[in-house]
Amino acid sequence: MIYYVGEGKEFGDFSILSISSITTPNGWVSTSNKSRSIIGWKEKMFQTALDGQSYFTDYFLLKIVPKINPKGKYFRIKSPELSKAQMSIITMDRADKKTLSTIQSLGNQVGNNYATKPEILAFFNSIKNYKNI
Repeated sequence: MIYYVGEGKEFGDFSILSISSITTPNGWVSTSNKSRSIIGWKEKMFQTALDGQSYFTDYFLLKIVPKINPKGKYFRIKSPELSKAQMSIITMDRADKKTLSTIQSLGNQVGNNYATKPEILAFFNSIKNYKNI
């Protein structure tokens, strides 16, 4: 394992920029059939696992970065909130033109919102050079 920060190392701090993928709200209507088989739950179970991993990674980094190095920075660009219409278009394994256009539009919107924020611009102020020993 190679460490880039710390006493006697080339780098004294680090920055992590995390960009979320699009997440859709999880849940179901209370009157839905909750006694369905594993086949009926497959998409929700897989999405729940992905959302849990994303949440845990974000939470973990928020807690651990200051303990690893007080100069370390972690910033997460969160998923945009989706309208009902967007939620019905963006589903697991759907890649038609309408879905891709919606995802691209959301990406452009989020990108435009963050493109001028100082905390994001700071990630692009210097050339990054990494040397493995």
